[in-house]
Amino acid sequence: MSVRVFAPLMAAAAIGLTSAGPVPASAAASGSSVLYTCQKHGGKAHLAGHGGKCKGGETRTAWQSSAPSPKTSTIYTCKSSSGVERLVARTTKCAKHERKLTWYQVKPSTGQGKSGTLGTSTVVPPAGGGSTPASQSSTPSEPAKPIETPNLEIKAEQRIKGESAYTTDKRSAEAGKMIEYLITVTNTGNVALKLGAVNDLKCANLQPAGEQSLAVGASTTYTCTHRAHPVDVPSYVNVASVSAAGKEVASNEVSAQVEESKQLASLKKVLSEAAAATTAAKEALKAAKSAEEPISAAEAELANAEQAQQEAESALEAAEQALPQAEAENAALPVLTAEALNNVENEEFEVELDEWFVGLDEEEVAEDKKLLAAAEEELAAVEAKLKKKPHDEELKEEQLEDLEEVATDLEELAEAEEELAEEKAVEASDRKALQEAREALEEAEAAEIAGAEKIKADEEAIVNDQAAELAAQAHTQVAKEALEDVKGEEALLKAATAHAEQVLAEAEAAEANAAQEVQREEAALAAE
Repeated sequence: MSVRVFAPLMAAAAIGLTSAGPVPASAAASGSSVLYTCQKHGGKAHLAGHGGKCKGGETRTAWQSSAPSPKTSTIYTCKSSSGVERLVARTTKCAKHERKLTWYQVKPSTGQGKSGTLGTSTVVPPAGGGSTPASQSSTPSEPAKPIETPNLEIKAEQRIKGESAYTTDKRSAEAGKMIEYLITVTNTGNVALKLGAVNDLKCANLQPAGEQSLAVGASTTYTCTHRAHPVDVPSYVNVASVSAAGKEVASNEVSAQVEESKQLASLKKVLSEAAAATTAAKEALKAAKSAEEPISAAEAELANAEQAQQEAESALEAAEQALPQAEAENAALPVLTAEALNNVENEEFEVELDEWFVGLDEEEVAEDKKLLAAAEEELAAVEAKLKKKPHDEELKEEQLEDLEEVATDLEELAEAEEELAEEKAVEASDRKALQEAREALEEAEAAEIAGAEKIKADEEAIVNDQAAELAAQAHTQVAKEALEDVKGEEALLKAATAHAEQVLAEAEAAEANAAQEVQREEAALAAE
């Protein structure tokens, strides 16, 4: 991205500054020369009329020759010995009969004047102070306006999905429930504000997104959501913030007491009971060292069931740990997308600025060509006269002056064309940077979509692992009952086997029922 000293001028034109109005007393007392520009909204600036007056609907801006502290926006002019002045770029070289001047925007100490865009061309009062010429009367006074004081308030409220009203009070929610947030921003100052995007990394689905304009006294609202998760236990705190007028303002804190869901608590209770039963079965197996072959087979089946249950528990734990990490990684993706969008906007602004500079240089080249043509025409006229009066010393002297002027104009034209080529090269470079910024934005948006898909996949993995854990528990229970059955006498082995088969069928039916419950739960979550 290219940077120029002249960039503050265009930046001021883009966002709008307070025009100078009457020249502050400090500027007048310092003896600085003062000039004025006039500009309609969205149009080009032009020289102020006699007395520094502007037409209806135009904004007037004052500039001074001495640098204020701190420095403000600057413009540059070339002024001839006869008083003719023209606006030029920072890098432009003035002609030999001109001198280059730097002007600084006047910043009123009382905030008087009207809000408007910054002008570029100038009208120059007499240098070094002094009275205004007869053709330029003194600047008429304008009524003072109040000092602009930007200010805002931001308030955060919450409710659990299904509740009717938002509140700042602490709420209670089970893991899995949706917490809805309402963020209200109010302009409490006396000047309209341009709000940046609301910053709330702990909240999803923020609406509306992006920047907004807010009139004096007006309010605007944003909404977003957060699904309570087991990692939020015992409390979840959220704070939002918004930036305007160069500062960021944070909201109040809102908190929710998060409790473990009843379903998860029930699953953990079943898991604890199964672990206790597994321990009891191991103790019982200790006393069965002399058991016959059917008992050994039952013990092997129980060991396999316990291993499958342990694997299911590990898979569920891993899935529950992976989901918060995926959500944390995904939370930063909208910020990266916003930064990429901001880069695109900055590069677009640079390209617009380059186009403006190229236009200035093209105008300067055209003007230099006109001056050169005029000088060559005047030289030709003098040489025609010399043919008639070859010994006229005054004509010879005039011819030499015209030759020097033609040479000067040729030199200035070459310099202007070189500056134009440089500006076009800068424009091409900035256009390339703009294309790269747009490609980076597309990559950020794609990453944000991929992150959302990963979270969805992790949530589905948790549901699937819970179903697998239930199936493993049922299998363990079947194996325990089969082991107890075969501990009887050998004559009861067949009956025990039949009973084990019946228990297995019941476990499979229970597993099918559990799978249906999982499907219903998935459908309910999708509906939310």
